[in-house]
Amino acid sequence: EALLALRALGLGGSTEAQEAERFLGSAASDIDSELVLRRQRALSGTLLLPPFIAYTGHAPAFDADEAAVLAHTLLVLKARGQSLSAQGLSLARRLAVLQRGLGCYSFVENTASAERTAMAALALSPAAMVDPALRLAHNGALGCLSGLQSPSGSLGSAAADALGLMVAQEATF
Repeated sequence: EALLALRALGLGGSTEAQEAERFLGSAASDIDSELVLRRQRALSGTLLLPPFIAYTGHAPAFDADEAAVLAHTLLVLKARGQSLSAQGLSLARRLAVLQRGLGCYSFVENTASAERTAMAALALSPAAMVDPALRLAHNGALGCLSGLQSPSGSLGSAAADALGLMVAQEATF
């Protein structure tokens, strides 16, 4: 996320950003799928881009779909310009099925998570433009985020607020 933030601030060519790219491009592969996907997303558009691997669960041998991992996979596809591929739409549908009451996403058996819901909204955004069912899921996530906002506009944590701002750039909720 630090590398993505540097790029968003127009500092993608800075020494810090170049060092982060070199580190991410040469570091040993992670077992945790979320970390692998974060690395793939951060290195999109660089010469150090690793081959794409689609993950749906926490790690190899975990069969259950996990919303955050599916969202990260879709965000990698988005960074590569492949959101609307057959694979991207299929993964978006799998993410939409994991939506809970009131359009929210959460950790298993926990209350709604603003961070996970914002990640899902970002990941579903491209597919929502072409598929009515995915538009409904995307709009549900936006509604959930609106309901989770405090009167000050915060979503409860710095990470959730940052993701919420990214969602706000793509849609009004």
